[in-house]
Amino acid sequence: MRIWPASSYTRVTVESNRLLKYKQFALSNPDRVVVDIEDVNLNSVLKGIGAQIRSDDPYIKSARVGQFDPKTVRMVFELKQNVKPQLFALAPVAGFKERLVMDLYPANAQDMQDPLLALLEDYNKGDLDKQVPPSQSGPQPGKAGRDRPIVIMLDPGHGRRRPRRDRQIQNA
Repeated sequence: MRIWPASSYTRVTVESNRLLKYKQFALSNPDRVVVDIEDVNLNSVLKGIGAQIRSDDPYIKSARVGQFDPKTVRMVFELKQNVKPQLFALAPVAGFKERLVMDLYPANAQDMQDPLLALLEDYNKGDLDKQVPPSQSGPQPGKAGRDRPIVIMLDPGHGRRRPRRDRQIQNA
């Protein structure tokens, strides 16, 4: 289970060994999106959904999950604003299994930004959790003197010829 908040939408993905059957509906006062996944039993991965919600997520306030009936798991997402959910299934690809994907977009068209522009803005911010404060960015001064050992590193390469690259250089 993965949750990706972005400024233009939030994506929730549930991964499974088999295709998931689901039903989705919305509730109000407070605004919520409910997803029932059929023929599934509650497990530790699904139980951990609440811990994955970030406080800076623009759409999801909180999430909870429970075994609604013996064959149905119910996920409830409490919302910060009215959203337009889009649910769809994705087939296995690369290292991923079957996936149920829910994208939450703002319900008001004026609130929705250009998705590509929003992704670029998020990318340009970088990983805010790992950014270093400006006072610590850049190299720190080294220690002068002879009390540090001198380290010399050699990279001998692999010693093999690369015919394709050699031809490219000759033809350039």
